[in-house]
Amino acid sequence: MKDHPFLVKRLLFVLLLALLASCNHVKPHKFTVADVPDPKKNGGGYVSNPDHLISETAAAALNTKLSALDNAGKVQVAVVLLHSIGENVPKDFAHQLFNYWKIGDREKNNGLLILMVEDARRLEFETGYGIEADMPDITCFRIQQEYMIPHIKEQDNDAALLDGVTAVAALFNTGNYAYDRLPEPLPDNSLMTADSIAPVDVAASDNVVYAQPQQLADTSSYASSYTGSFSFL
Repeated sequence: MKDHPFLVKRLLFVLLLALLASCNHVKPHKFTVADVPDPKKNGGGYVSNPDHLISETAAAALNTKLSALDNAGKVQVAVVLLHSIGENVPKDFAHQLFNYWKIGDREKNNGLLILMVEDARRLEFETGYGIEADMPDITCFRIQQEYMIPHIKEQDNDAALLDGVTAVAALFNTGNYAYDRLPEPLPDNSLMTADSIAPVDVAASDNVVYAQPQQLADTSSYASSYTGSFSFL
């Protein structure tokens, strides 16, 4: 009987600890457009990463790449990585955030928002009117599918964002987003003399073999069905 008060106190202590633990449990924040941290107002930069979905090293590398594009007047890119936006539709959220932050130069309207929502498993590109000709839906789709989605499926967000932004930079710097598949430069023959150029025999007309017309891939289905977002289920 003497141990009974001690057992009661011990039980109450355990219950108190359990209550405190439940109170201290922090649920993932569900962001609204208004409370997404704007990097321009928080020390500068182009990356908003409040849920730490990419490393600080990757964020710094992205800021360097995006600063160069912005300073060159080509495109202003904001990268936003969030765990959750609640019940909001990611595509609508991206459109609203793009306008709320007024991404891009006011006259050029050359803004681009790259939004990743982890729990919704969505990746969104929102473009300003000024870059739609350079970056149509099909190009957004291909950058996401070829350079970003495979890394995200492997839970490598750093590589996904770095490769995606590198592709965007290549698009605006060279006109080709496929930076790892750029054609080799042609040799410079300007210094070759006439004597060093080997003569070419032209075959008789009846022996000429004509190449078949090139068959181009039909991309109309991508353009008609793509809405500017891609799921990485």
